[in-house]
Amino acid sequence: MKRMKKLSLKILALLALLLAFVSMSYAIHLSSPANSQEQKTTSEQSSFVFTAEKDGQTALDLIEKYVKIHSKKYSFGVMVLGVNGHDAPSDSFWAFYVNGKLANKGVSNTVLHKGDKVELKLEKIKK
Repeated sequence: MKRMKKLSLKILALLALLLAFVSMSYAIHLSSPANSQEQKTTSEQSSFVFTAEKDGQTALDLIEKYVKIHSKKYSFGVMVLGVNGHDAPSDSFWAFYVNGKLANKGVSNTVLHKGDKVELKLEKIKK
């Protein structure tokens, strides 16, 4: 009887751990951008990569479909200041790349072609 009780407790503990793992995995899945194909992370996510789904889509439209951004308008277009509540520290900025090249326009003024790769990457300001 005592042996059966110990076995039951072990099984319950194992099921609780399994349930916790599945719940945590599901929560991580829900918080990830659906289209983000590469996510380079350290203690905080510092890079997001997206793929343009159609011709004529702006980078801003694509990015806002998958993450929440904090942005500001400038003469060159919209610049991303923060992603998912993570604003760039004073010594860094959210760099914006299209197909591996640093963009020379803001995300709102960059028109994409289907298949273009867009990356937001937290980078240190070079002094």
